[in-house]
Amino acid sequence: GGALVISAEPVGNVALLRLDRAAKKNALTPAMLRDLLGSIDRANSARAIVLAGAGDVFCAGFDLTLCKDDPQV
Repeated sequence: GGALVISAEPVGNVALLRLDRAAKKNALTPAMLRDLLGSIDRANSARAIVLAGAGDVFCAGFDLTLCKDDPQV
């Protein structure tokens, strides 16, 4: 896959976190979840966090194509 991106932008007292994987409808991967949790931890001085998605879709959920070869699923 391509780059996994969670962009973080402070807007006053608000941390704007954006899922930026529009080609996959911002479907989450384990690496994106780790990055998202890290971004939330780093936004500790924010009074609010806004989570948004790039493109036309907020988030399609978890990227299930990553599970297709996992025998435990």
